[in-house]
Amino acid sequence: MVQAVSTIPVEKFRAIARTLLEKTKAKQVNWVRSRKSNPDPPATTYEVVLPQSRLVLTYGMPRAEPDFISLQMQNSTGTTVDSWSVDDPESNDDADWRLLRELFMQVHLVVTGWDSVLSDVEKALASNDPIGTKPATIRQIIQDY
Repeated sequence: MVQAVSTIPVEKFRAIARTLLEKTKAKQVNWVRSRKSNPDPPATTYEVVLPQSRLVLTYGMPRAEPDFISLQMQNSTGTTVDSWSVDDPESNDDADWRLLRELFMQVHLVVTGWDSVLSDVEKALASNDPIGTKPATIRQIIQDY
Protein backbone atom coordinates (compact mmCIF):
# COMPACT_ATOMS: atom_id res chain seq x y z
CA MET A 1 0.00 0.00 0.00
CA VAL A 2 1.30 3.45 -0.89
CA GLN A 3 1.28 5.78 2.08
CA ALA A 4 1.10 9.54 1.71
CA VAL A 5 3.86 11.64 3.18
CA SER A 6 2.81 13.07 6.53
CA THR A 7 2.76 16.86 6.53
CA ILE A 8 1.97 17.36 10.20
CA PRO A 9 4.74 16.40 12.66
CA VAL A 10 3.92 13.64 15.16
CA GLU A 11 4.65 16.09 17.99
CA LYS A 12 1.82 18.30 16.70
CA PHE A 13 -0.56 15.32 16.61
CA ARG A 14 0.43 14.45 20.19
CA ALA A 15 -0.29 18.03 21.31
CA ILE A 16 -3.66 17.96 19.53
CA ALA A 17 -4.53 14.60 21.13
CA ARG A 18 -3.58 15.85 24.62
CA THR A 19 -5.67 19.01 24.19
CA LEU A 20 -8.62 16.98 22.86
CA LEU A 21 -8.32 14.67 25.87
CA GLU A 22 -8.37 17.59 28.32
CA LYS A 23 -11.32 19.25 26.58
CA THR A 24 -13.19 15.93 26.27
CA LYS A 25 -12.80 15.25 29.99
CA ALA A 26 -14.20 18.75 30.62
CA LYS A 27 -17.11 17.97 28.23
CA GLN A 28 -16.04 20.80 25.92
CA VAL A 29 -15.93 18.75 22.71
CA ASN A 30 -19.04 17.78 20.77
CA TRP A 31 -18.06 14.30 19.62
CA VAL A 32 -20.55 12.24 17.61
CA ARG A 33 -20.45 8.65 16.46
CA SER A 34 -19.59 8.57 12.80
CA ARG A 35 -21.75 6.78 10.28
CA LYS A 36 -18.45 5.36 9.04
CA SER A 37 -18.18 2.96 12.00
CA ASN A 38 -17.72 -0.41 10.37
CA PRO A 39 -18.47 -3.98 11.47
CA ASP A 40 -15.96 -5.57 9.07
CA PRO A 41 -13.20 -5.17 9.96
CA PRO A 42 -14.55 -4.05 13.30
CA ALA A 43 -13.95 -0.34 13.85
CA THR A 44 -15.62 2.38 15.87
CA THR A 45 -15.30 5.95 14.71
CA TYR A 46 -16.14 9.25 16.39
CA GLU A 47 -15.77 12.71 14.92
CA VAL A 48 -15.84 16.40 15.70
CA VAL A 49 -17.13 18.66 12.96
CA LEU A 50 -15.48 22.08 12.84
CA PRO A 51 -16.35 25.04 10.59
CA GLN A 52 -13.75 24.19 7.91
CA SER A 53 -12.63 20.69 8.88
CA ARG A 54 -13.25 17.66 11.03
CA LEU A 55 -11.29 15.45 13.41
CA VAL A 56 -11.89 11.72 13.12
CA LEU A 57 -10.89 9.21 15.81
CA THR A 58 -11.06 5.53 14.89
CA TYR A 59 -10.39 2.38 16.93
CA GLY A 60 -9.88 -0.50 14.52
CA MET A 61 -9.73 -4.18 15.37
CA PRO A 62 -8.58 -6.09 12.27
CA ARG A 63 -8.63 -9.86 12.62
CA ALA A 64 -5.06 -10.66 11.55
CA GLU A 65 -3.31 -7.46 12.60
CA PRO A 66 -2.86 -5.49 15.82
CA ASP A 67 -5.64 -3.15 16.94
CA PHE A 68 -4.97 0.46 16.02
CA ILE A 69 -6.21 3.93 16.85
CA SER A 70 -5.99 6.72 14.31
CA LEU A 71 -6.58 10.43 14.52
CA GLN A 72 -7.34 12.01 11.16
CA MET A 73 -7.67 15.59 10.09
CA GLN A 74 -10.07 16.06 7.20
CA ASN A 75 -11.00 19.09 5.14
CA SER A 76 -14.60 20.29 4.75
CA THR A 77 -15.28 17.77 1.97
CA GLY A 78 -14.14 14.82 4.10
CA THR A 79 -10.80 14.30 2.38
CA THR A 80 -8.11 13.20 4.82
CA VAL A 81 -5.41 15.86 4.94
CA ASP A 82 -3.21 13.94 7.36
CA SER A 83 -3.48 11.19 9.96
CA TRP A 84 -1.63 9.64 12.86
CA SER A 85 -2.09 5.97 13.57
CA VAL A 86 -0.68 3.92 16.44
CA ASP A 87 -0.80 0.12 16.67
CA ASP A 88 -1.56 -1.68 19.92
CA PRO A 89 1.84 -2.66 21.33
CA GLU A 90 2.52 -6.06 22.88
CA SER A 91 3.05 -4.31 26.20
CA ASN A 92 1.47 -1.13 27.54
CA ASP A 93 4.80 0.72 27.38
CA ASP A 94 3.95 2.84 24.34
CA ALA A 95 3.10 6.39 25.43
CA ASP A 96 1.44 7.20 22.10
CA TRP A 97 -0.85 4.16 22.37
CA ARG A 98 -1.78 5.06 25.95
CA LEU A 99 -2.55 8.66 24.91
CA LEU A 100 -4.80 7.73 21.97
CA ARG A 101 -6.44 4.89 23.91
CA GLU A 102 -7.29 7.20 26.81
CA LEU A 103 -8.66 9.77 24.36
CA PHE A 104 -10.75 7.11 22.63
CA MET A 105 -12.11 5.77 25.93
CA GLN A 106 -13.06 9.27 27.12
CA VAL A 107 -14.76 10.01 23.81
CA HIS A 108 -16.64 6.70 23.98
CA LEU A 109 -17.83 7.44 27.52
CA VAL A 110 -19.04 10.92 26.55
CA VAL A 111 -20.83 9.84 23.37
CA THR A 112 -22.56 6.83 24.95
CA GLY A 113 -23.73 8.77 28.01
CA TRP A 114 -22.32 6.14 30.34
CA ASP A 115 -22.73 8.36 33.41
CA SER A 116 -26.51 8.60 32.89
CA VAL A 117 -26.78 4.87 32.26
CA LEU A 118 -24.71 4.00 35.32
CA SER A 119 -26.74 6.39 37.48
CA ASP A 120 -30.00 4.84 36.24
CA VAL A 121 -28.77 1.30 36.94
CA GLU A 122 -27.46 2.18 40.40
CA LYS A 123 -30.70 4.00 41.29
CA ALA A 124 -32.76 0.99 40.21
CA LEU A 125 -30.58 -1.47 42.11
CA ALA A 126 -30.67 0.64 45.28
CA SER A 127 -34.46 0.64 45.26
CA ASN A 128 -36.48 -1.86 47.30
CA ASP A 129 -39.07 -1.95 44.52
CA PRO A 130 -39.03 -4.39 41.60
CA ILE A 131 -36.90 -3.06 38.79
CA GLY A 132 -37.40 -3.08 35.04
CA THR A 133 -40.34 -2.33 32.81
CA LYS A 134 -43.19 -4.85 33.09
CA PRO A 135 -43.62 -7.06 29.97
CA ALA A 136 -47.16 -5.76 29.35
CA THR A 137 -45.82 -2.21 29.31
CA ILE A 138 -43.10 -3.18 26.85
CA ARG A 139 -45.68 -4.76 24.52
CA GLN A 140 -47.76 -1.59 24.70
CA ILE A 141 -44.73 0.57 23.95
CA ILE A 142 -43.96 -1.60 20.88
CA GLN A 143 -47.59 -1.45 19.72
CA ASP A 144 -47.70 2.33 20.11
CA TYR A 145 -44.48 2.67 18.19
